Amino acid sequence: MNHSLQVSIQASIGSFDLSAEITGQNELIVLFGPSGSGKSTILNCIAGLQKVRKGAISVGGRFFLSTEKSVNLSPQLRKCGYLPQNPSLFPHLNVAQNICFGISGKNKAEQESRLHELLSTFHLEGFENSRITELSGGQAKRVALARALAATPAILLLDEPFSALDEDLREELASEIKNIQRQLSIPVILVTHSKQEALFIADKVVVMQHGKTARQGAPEDMLGKKELSESTQYSW
Repeated sequence: MNHSLQVSIQASIGSFDLSAEITGQNELIVLFGPSGSGKSTILNCIAGLQKVRKGAISVGGRFFLSTEKSVNLSPQLRKCGYLPQNPSLFPHLNVAQNICFGISGKNKAEQESRLHELLSTFHLEGFENSRITELSGGQAKRVALARALAATPAILLLDEPFSALDEDLREELASEIKNIQRQLSIPVILVTHSKQEALFIADKVVVMQHGKTARQGAPEDMLGKKELSESTQYSW
């Protein structure tokens, strides 16, 4: 099956100009760089939430966008699983209802099957009827991830998925995301400005600087070997 990812886009948001070139396969790609370098904007462009001035985006040979071919699929038709930096779970719905929100159009049997699969994947069995306010931070992140994957997306986009988690939970969730990417064999693009996170989780790193993709390749080639500083909280 074709799992190729091709992104070649130009976009403008106010005075900020983005020019991004990303290629990949069914791998976990980390967008690395400081705040304001365009990482989240790239995710929004891929998801169809940000207008692209010129370029093309394709996943598995299917064009989400091509200004040359006059293709611009709606966000719903792109089949992107998207976990923004601050995912908004619905506090009036329980865990099961949150996870199934994106697949409400499927019949009940299909919803139940997908729900139980995701509950098992994210170690949430027994929390189906729990309210979001009753969950820990790590559990809430898992619910948000399960919801993003419920509709079996063609690509998964993760914006700072480990923020607000303690060190142990970050490492545990990162390992789960790596395993899920390999099980699903779809491209995953993850945004971080942490070198340790990037080196731990990435198959490929795309370094962003001032709205441009500066370079991309193997993590250690892009970032060097793992180094811990006094200010670093990670043990990865």
